[in-house]
Parts: sequence; C-alpha cells; structure tokens
Amino acid sequence: MFAFRQFLGGFRAQLQRRAGKNGGPRLTSKLSVVALGQIVAGVLGLAATPLLAGIYGASAFGIYALFITALTCLGSVCTFRIEQAIPIAKTRRVAGNLALLAIGSSIVTSVAVAVVGFAITNKLEVSWAWGLAICLPPAIASYACYQVVGMWVIRQQAYVVLSAMRVTSVTGCLVIQLLMPFFIPASPTMLACGQIAGQFLAVATGACLLRSSWPTLRFETLATLRRQLARFGSLPRYDLAAQLLSQLAIQGPVLLIYLGFGEAAAGVYALAQRLLATPLTFVSSAFSQVFFSEAARIATDRDKLRALLSQMLAKSALFVVPFTIVSIACAPWLQMIFGPEWDSIGVVTALLAPVCAAYVLAFIVTSIFVVTGTQSTRLVREAFCVISLVVGFLVGYLAGLSVVPTIATMCCGGVIGYSFAIYLSWKVVPRRPVELIIDSSQKLSPAA
Repeated sequence: MFAFRQFLGGFRAQLQRRAGKNGGPRLTSKLSVVALGQIVAGVLGLAATPLLAGIYGASAFGIYALFITALTCLGSVCTFRIEQAIPIAKTRRVAGNLALLAIGSSIVTSVAVAVVGFAITNKLEVSWAWGLAICLPPAIASYACYQVVGMWVIRQQAYVVLSAMRVTSVTGCLVIQLLMPFFIPASPTMLACGQIAGQFLAVATGACLLRSSWPTLRFETLATLRRQLARFGSLPRYDLAAQLLSQLAIQGPVLLIYLGFGEAAAGVYALAQRLLATPLTFVSSAFSQVFFSEAARIATDRDKLRALLSQMLAKSALFVVPFTIVSIACAPWLQMIFGPEWDSIGVVTALLAPVCAAYVLAFIVTSIFVVTGTQSTRLVREAFCVISLVVGFLVGYLAGLSVVPTIATMCCGGVIGYSFAIYLSWKVVPRRPVELIIDSSQKLSPAA
C-alpha cells in the first residue's frame, strides 16, 4: 500500500510539472498525451477481441451489445448532463456542487432502473435477462461516475490522468472478461461484470490522482443548487435530449438488427463496431477532450474558435481517412481470424468503416454546441442522424433484403447523417465576437 501511495504521489508530481503554472503544453503535446493512453488501451482491446470472440460466441456478443445499448443510453442521461457544465463552471466550488448533484442524480436513476428492470425481467422468459438486469444499475452508476470524474479532469486540463483512466478502464474490463470463464461457464453476464469493474477502477484512478484538486464538498440547500444550475440555462435541458439521440444513433442499429435478424446477427454487427471503434477511440476521445477544454478557454474569440475547429478536423482526418481505407482493404482477412461462426464479419466491417469515420469527425467537435450556447442546433443534428440510420435500415428491411444488404442501406443513411452533423458543427461558430452565452439572459466566463 505504501509503495502504491508513493507511485501515485510521484505520478501526480509529474503531472503538475507537465502542466506548469504559466500554461499547459501546446495543443499537439496535449493531444499526444491523451492519445498515448488511448493507443495503449486500444491495443489491449484489439489484442483481446479474438480471444473474447472465441470464448463467448456471436450470440453472447449480441446479447452483450443489447446491454451496452441500455447502459450507454441510460448512463449518458442519468446525470441529466449536469456534468457537462463542470469544465465551464466559473469557480471550483460551483463545479464541485455540480459534480455532487450529477452523482446524486445517477444514484437515484440507478435505483429506479433496478426497480423497473426487475419488474420487466420477471415477466420475461429469457435465461440471460436476470443476470444483465442485476448488472445494469451498478453499471449505470459507474458509467455516470466515470463521466463526472472525466469532466473534472478536463477542467483541470490533467491530460495524463485522462490517459491513465482509459488504460485502467480497459485493463480492468479485460481481466474480468478473460479470467472469469476459467471458473464458471461463459455468459453475457461476465462481459457485463467486466464493464462494471473497468469503469469503477478508472473512477478510483482519476479520483486518487487528482484528489488534491477536489473542493471541499458540502451539501447545499435545494434552492442554492437550483440557483447554481439555473446559471447554465438550456445546457442540461437540450444536452440531455441530444445525448440520448446521439447514443441511439450509435447503439440503436444493434437493437434494430436484433429485432429484425436475431442475436447472432446483432453479435456480428457489434463485433465489427468494436473492431472499428477501438482504434478510432484513439482519435475521438483524445481530440474531443482536448477540444472541449481549449474551446471553453477561447470561446469568446470567434477567430481562434474557428481556427481551433479547423485544426481539430484536419488533424483527425489525417488518421481517420487512411484508417478507413486500410479497414476496408483488410476486411476480407477477418473471417480467417475469427472463424466460421463469424462468416460475414469482413463484409460488415467494410460497410461500417465509412460510417464510423464520419461519426468520429462529427463527435470530436460536438462540444462546440456547448461553448457557443447552441444546444438546440445540436438537438437537430442528432435527430437527423437517428432518422437517417432508421430510414436506411427500414429501406433494406422492408424491401425483404437479407442482413448484410440491410446493413449496407443503413450505413448509407449513417454517412449522410454524420456528414450533415459535421456541416452543422461548423455553421454554429459565431460570425462575430460574442460572450460565452449559456442562455438568453445569463453569461458565464470560461473556466480559468
């Protein structure tokens, strides 16, 4: 324990030396610090994917994908998106109160999900439902805590800690998912347990490394919390709906494929999505976290904000475009790696690659809607993406096509939707210098 404390102390000291008191590293250095953690986590995830596919099979992956769909949709809105205001809060005390309120909201939501989930599961005659119903409430709580701690880390611009959290999350998840089948039969519940363990481990890592930066949290009166939250105007209201739509656009296709073609087809789609999303997370998470932090700092300067947006899109495209080409070229070899149970994995991966690339470019600059106070426009953007994917799926399904052609029509809709999302992200940057507007009557200075 003493040695571990010494390690954390040295790591924190290194972090403080990197950040410095007179300004952090340049943008490229910040991106490289965050991307390093994403790369390590991604390599671990990719290396373990063939093992997980062989241990659990397509059906288990399909069921686990349904669990992830429920987790991300509920987990991303259970805090009512209050944590998104943490990086732009004016004082550390206000940010701490927002963090406390977000965690409290997630606990209440987790309890409600447990009650409703158990009631629904009791009516179902599905063998795997009870295990996942038990796992869902703690998974939602850990997911929400990860988001809150992550937003606090972004506020502190502690990019080394972001990398450490990502690595510990993936490592903890994979250890549980790979080792548990040696003791009890493999099931989708084990995959869910690994997800929970990884998220809680990452939360503990971030909280320990930055424990000195946390303010003294104290319970405020309800009126005080309401007053502080009101300063952020439409941020929670619009961002809540927009985030739910965003998660539906990502995870919704799994549910559609499951309903239309069964759990094995959903498992193939989920595995293809995992193969593409894992390396693309290198770019999306690193760039989006740095972009949010930097955009909040320069939000009142139109020219700098537009330059930052252009720089982020250009730098991310340097990775995303070649990756998409390589993914399509290498897709035919995936079946040899994963075996006959995954016979369509190569085609599905090739079809999904352009959609994932367009999504990453759109996701990286999503926080532009927060810092410019245009959350209603983001709501339009996310709604259009969901509609495009659903319409694409229905075109293929109602035409009587098989699973692969239906996925192809859905991917066409996805590319159109996310291309429009990128266009809207550029259009919301003000054409004249303005203050950081959070609602029509209140103004908030960017975080120091």
